[in-house]
Amino acid sequence: MQRVLRNHGYNLICNAMDTSDLQYEILKLPPKAFLTIFAPTDAFLFALDIIQTASSYTETLRLHFILLRLSLSDL
Repeated sequence: MQRVLRNHGYNLICNAMDTSDLQYEILKLPPKAFLTIFAPTDAFLFALDIIQTASSYTETLRLHFILLRLSLSDL
C-alpha cells in the first residue's frame, strides 16, 4: 500500500503512517478488510505539520482513512 502511495508522490502520508500509530491500526485490521485512503498532498501535509501539534496532526490524518472500498466512480 505504501509503495503505491509513494509511487504516486504521496511520501509524507507514508512517513506519517510509519511514525505514528496509524500503521499499527492499519495492520490490526482483519485480513479481508477494505480501506480507502484519501491521501493529502505532500504540500498540504507539510503545511499542516507546521501549524498543528503531533496528536492533532495524527487525528487529522486518521480522518483520511475509511473502512470501505470506494472506487473513483463512487466518489
